[in-house]
Amino acid sequence: MKFTETSRIFLPLFSSLLSLQTFAISPDNILISSGEFSVISETPNSSSGLNKVYVVRNTENLTLSYKFNPSHTIKCYKFDQRGSIDAIQISDVSIEGNILKINNPESECGYIIDDDNQMFYFWLIDYSKYQFTPESISLSSKSDCNCTMLDFNGYASPIYYYGVNGRRFNLNRALKLSYTSLDLDENSTSFEIRNFDRSYEYISDVISIFPPVYSSTSFILEGDAFLNRWNEQKKVTSPIYFPISVIAETKVKQLNESEENSNQINSNSELLGGNAPCELSFEVTTSEGVIHNEWQFSSDQDFENIIYRINDKEFDYTFIDEGKTFIRYIGSNADGSCETISDVYEVAISTSELKVPNIFSPNNDGINDEWKISYQSIIKYECWIYDRYGKEVFHTSDPNKGWSGKSNNGNIKSGVFYYMIKAQGSDGKNYNLSGDINIISSKSSSSIIDSEK
Repeated sequence: MKFTETSRIFLPLFSSLLSLQTFAISPDNILISSGEFSVISETPNSSSGLNKVYVVRNTENLTLSYKFNPSHTIKCYKFDQRGSIDAIQISDVSIEGNILKINNPESECGYIIDDDNQMFYFWLIDYSKYQFTPESISLSSKSDCNCTMLDFNGYASPIYYYGVNGRRFNLNRALKLSYTSLDLDENSTSFEIRNFDRSYEYISDVISIFPPVYSSTSFILEGDAFLNRWNEQKKVTSPIYFPISVIAETKVKQLNESEENSNQINSNSELLGGNAPCELSFEVTTSEGVIHNEWQFSSDQDFENIIYRINDKEFDYTFIDEGKTFIRYIGSNADGSCETISDVYEVAISTSELKVPNIFSPNNDGINDEWKISYQSIIKYECWIYDRYGKEVFHTSDPNKGWSGKSNNGNIKSGVFYYMIKAQGSDGKNYNLSGDINIISSKSSSSIIDSEK
């Protein structure tokens, strides 16, 4: 083996060689030992130009060697945070067989092994200089409604290494923070308490959690990834945290019209509102921090004119007045410092309309077998039907109900009948209607009676 003993050498081509070389040196040829603790090999950032980053527990019993082919020419260099362009050739080495040993190796620096112009770049880190020492975590006064923040006392700062061009990178400590919070179950639109784990590359003095925590919990910080590998994991637990942040999930459902309501005009169950009276169901699920609940009903979408305030979490409401109503939910914590506001729901009640047919044929052929009005947003209704002698044969106060052409004694023969309707619409319009009804093609049977009798 040939070894050059020049103490310092300028290497301007090292960075350019990175894009030209195919690294043939195996990491197995790099022999690093640090007493009883294993050496941790990390894959560096791909733009660093390094092949490996090695982490040792400490440097008390540190050895650094390279296994080589005796026919090769071997050179070793060392560089600092300025990168490999100003690397220093290492002359303090010894050889035992085919093992080249670097005497008095240092940490927090990079090394270059030049094996017959095949380069291997790595950085060596002494973990004891970056020891994870957690002391306590507690709720920070910097917390607000949108972010839960914890004060961290201890040391968990970045572990830095430098690439061949002097660019700084940090190793991921993979510090794990565990806690419980609420999570939305999309299938049931309700909240469930679930376990959460967050990973941090490093921690300075504050731990930020976004979205914020919505349930009472303790926080457990443990790690780091390197201590875990050495079976020296450390952890710290916070006091119980009571949430200040709030969240709510609202649900507004229109109580669907049944098929018997098919005589309503322009009824559309996909929209909120439509024909009056219109009944809607309101429901909200909240986090535990919500103390004050309020549904607001307004005549304008900016909620400058609030008509009603309802403090129940669940209730049904019937809309009878024509026009638009805007509704939203507001929930807040005990002191009102944090609040959650729902989307705005728009309920539109249409103007009233009432149409009366004057003919039908109750012959059970499935076509026009029932006399029924067509209506829209009718909130009060009374209907009477009389025969030609003034005898009442039908009465209803439900606009959904029609007359099948029967009296109390059975089917009625064809003829002319008379109706009277008194009704009121959601827009305040009053209806006083009367007119003739013609029954045609009535089915003949022994059960048919003459309404005159």
